[in-house]
Amino acid sequence: MFTVNQYKNESVNNINFENNAVVLLLQNVASNGNVTIKVLQFTGCSDTKPTTIVKHLLKSLLAEFNVAEDFNDRYRMFKTGVTVNGVEEEVRTGIQAKRKFSPFLRTSVIYKTDSNGKLTHAVKCDNGVLLSDTALNIRKEQLVTMYEYNSAQFRSALHHTATAVLEQCSFFTAVETEFNNIENGLLKLAEEEQQQKKNELQQHEQKKNDKKQKVA
Repeated sequence: MFTVNQYKNESVNNINFENNAVVLLLQNVASNGNVTIKVLQFTGCSDTKPTTIVKHLLKSLLAEFNVAEDFNDRYRMFKTGVTVNGVEEEVRTGIQAKRKFSPFLRTSVIYKTDSNGKLTHAVKCDNGVLLSDTALNIRKEQLVTMYEYNSAQFRSALHHTATAVLEQCSFFTAVETEFNNIENGLLKLAEEEQQQKKNELQQHEQKKNDKKQKVA
């Protein structure tokens, strides 16, 4: 279902990707100039629709989140067997499941391979937006964590969240569009006010001319 690989001083073009996979790439450049590329791949996605690509990644991230949360719930505390004031004492164990997929969200592109393992599609975030800024960075009490997997509500929650992620990816584009709407609104108002003043001036001049004609 998923693979994690690491490549040093290797071009992305020379990496053999899985077929029909959703791919995240994390690149790091060391102080000595060495380039490390970490590759996380989730296979089993043949559809190229952006919503489907995001949904496939979301399901994979949710699976990791739920397994980690279940582990932490079971191993976070340890019952010592000692009773204090009628309550069995518990201590923190320091044992924790660390999510391994989350670091790959510190990037801004979701890639998709075709049936030959070629990178052919991508969902790209606006400059300055990372995938970790979106709902792919799953937290407790997030919508997709609230329902049973075999429920219609869960299916709807997946689609709703994937749609939201796509909008979050284009957040700055939406901000720019809204800024232009503000500018255009003010420009239209200025044009309307200018036209109104022009009409009022024309009406004033027309009244003056009408008076002159009556006097004459």
